[in-house]
Amino acid sequence: MSIQLVLGDLALKIEIGRLLVMKAAWALDQGSFARKEVSMAKVHVSNLHQAADTGIQINGARGYSKDTVLE
Repeated sequence: MSIQLVLGDLALKIEIGRLLVMKAAWALDQGSFARKEVSMAKVHVSNLHQAADTGIQINGARGYSKDTVLE
């Protein structure tokens, strides 16, 4: 799998998480308890630590170096 596809998939997941959070916030602003929306956002966003892990793996040993923001 190419790095471009992996980064594209992560960008997609981040954007979906952002939209789920915005939908939950909108529902809360409308006076709803938004249990379903908040739960969906929490489940999806809690798995996004994968983005940092993938960044470190793509950079290899340099991912642990203090020269990068990944450290």
